[in-house]
Amino acid sequence: MDYSNFALFSDLDGTLFNSNTMVSEENKKAIYKFQEGGGLFAVSTGRTQYKVKSILSDIVINAPSILYNGSGVYDFMEDAYIKTYKVDKKNIDNMISWVIKNMPEVNIQVYTEYENLFISPVDTINHDFISNHKPCKISNLDIAWKEEWLKVLFQGKKETLEIISDKFTSNNFADQVDFVYSSDEFFEILPKGVNKGSALNLIKELPQLNNRIICAIGDFNNDIELLNNADISFAPSNALNEIKNMAKFITRSNDEHAIEDVINNFLPKMKL
Repeated sequence: MDYSNFALFSDLDGTLFNSNTMVSEENKKAIYKFQEGGGLFAVSTGRTQYKVKSILSDIVINAPSILYNGSGVYDFMEDAYIKTYKVDKKNIDNMISWVIKNMPEVNIQVYTEYENLFISPVDTINHDFISNHKPCKISNLDIAWKEEWLKVLFQGKKETLEIISDKFTSNNFADQVDFVYSSDEFFEILPKGVNKGSALNLIKELPQLNNRIICAIGDFNNDIELLNNADISFAPSNALNEIKNMAKFITRSNDEHAIEDVINNFLPKMKL
């Protein structure tokens, strides 16, 4: 099969990954087949380049990809950033300090270009959260404040995160930064105007993407702009209803090899 006209951007959690945060052999074989046929495969994730490399060590990512939910555009073939976007930190330290003081059960991470800083109280640390977000450096807000931030991640119960969201909004931070839920327990601060879709638009202008049909697949709120800016959009059947309603095609679920379904059953039928 000739896939040389396609570039496929895949979300990770809930999409490429199954419910055990693993990539099925079926998906791996399909990606290899896709690339052998000339296709470009990229990821679109909130994770860091280090985490992507560790969990996808046996998958070649041969197209510029989206990290930090849009704050980083990264070339895994060159092992280098193409572009990064920074959070406007003005007065955000006061808000984060308020969260640390009043909601110590919330885990907070600050992402820089090369580090993932955990700044919440260590005595209330969620070890499963930390384990899934390694490499992670235990730090504090004063130290983190000296760095440039690509995003801030809050982990906690949905009702608690909604309080944090309302607090930021009521203090007019929506004019300064953007907010997104990347799962029911993850609430993120991103640079204003930055998301997976804005990052995809930048990538589409790169020479290696010339004349490619841009395909994207995702399952959650942080994938909305990605799907809106793709030529062809997919959602796995386990996606939020909002995402399925906006996607052009619905694939099998993430536990039924959604990426393999796209590559083997959908793309061959696409008119070029």
